[in-house]
Amino acid sequence: MDNGTNDVDQESDFEEEIEYLLNLPEIDDICDYLQEFDSSIPTEDILTDEQIINLVHSEENEDDSDTSDEEIPIVSTQQAVNSLQTFIKYFEQQDDSAQYNTNDLRTFRKYLHLTKVKETNSRRQDTLDKFLNN
Repeated sequence: MDNGTNDVDQESDFEEEIEYLLNLPEIDDICDYLQEFDSSIPTEDILTDEQIINLVHSEENEDDSDTSDEEIPIVSTQQAVNSLQTFIKYFEQQDDSAQYNTNDLRTFRKYLHLTKVKETNSRRQDTLDKFLNN
């Protein structure tokens, strides 16, 4: 007979616990949260042929715009020489020698010299090419 009494006591305790849980102030939030799990979530839409074509075209346009951003214009040797000469003039005109190191100036002059040599060699090659093509 103890088993029957224990079952009744456990059932009574269980009902009390359910009643306690149902009276919690957060019960509405919990019920809303659990109901969201029961609702159906659309995982895919059926697309028409036109929508598929538009989607592919928009992706292609995005790819084209991405590659155009990556293209860096080629700087000619003459532009490099002119830019280095301008920078060296700017560097030499600075009064604040503490921020501008003379070793850096030598480095820029070295690169100016190398760029001028490259420009001269390209002119010679250009002339040689013209000679051979005629």
